[in-house]
Amino acid sequence: MHTIEIDGMPADLGLLEERLTAEVGQVTTFLASDGRVRGLDLHLTRLARASRDPLGPGVDPDMIEQAVRAFVRSRGGTLLVRVELFHVSGDAAERVLVMGREAPPVTDRPLRLRAVPSTGPALGFDRRHALAAGYDDVLLHDPGGTVSECPSGAIGFLARGRVIWPQTRAPGVERQLLHDQLRADGTPSAVLPVRPDDLRLFDAGFLVGNHGVSLVEAVDDLTLTDDETSLTAVRDAFARIPWQDA
Repeated sequence: MHTIEIDGMPADLGLLEERLTAEVGQVTTFLASDGRVRGLDLHLTRLARASRDPLGPGVDPDMIEQAVRAFVRSRGGTLLVRVELFHVSGDAAERVLVMGREAPPVTDRPLRLRAVPSTGPALGFDRRHALAAGYDDVLLHDPGGTVSECPSGAIGFLARGRVIWPQTRAPGVERQLLHDQLRADGTPSAVLPVRPDDLRLFDAGFLVGNHGVSLVEAVDDLTLTDDETSLTAVRDAFARIPWQDA
């Protein structure tokens, strides 16, 4: 069941209809568990930074924080929460939508990805086609061939005990949290350009997102590994990322 608030108030039908034709700006998603969130401060900072865009209508960062914190505090259990800043034509400022739904079950089997270009209107079709062909998601690469990300999470690789993150313009909060925790644990973690041909050099691949860490066993026809124990250090680090009270 979905619950939706706009500007800290229950969303009525009129507001939801306006949202359908609105221009959506910054979006962030996170897992909330009994009023706690991993990296809540980072999510709020990203939203506040976007709200101060000098070319956009903007919105009060304090209002964003109050709306998000109140939504998370007032709901128990485990929810997948999505926050949007959106602008309705004619309004002086953006609005804040916070939506929560029951977190979907976590897939614990190794994942298979299909590599596709990250640009162009065909991306949605490419992802649907990959899912229909039995893949779990797509691995995006830019026109120059550099691997960037997956729609369902941040991609990472292991090479001789070192974690390699592909360069991307806007790394997600979960990736930043895990990168910092790995370094705090003494596990080398670096950001480097990664091309599809480099994948055969890695020992394992993984996705990190709201759900945690999942093994990537193959990209296209290239098999990495199905050995779940290769991710023990990465999963232990993710489990140590602190939760913050809303």
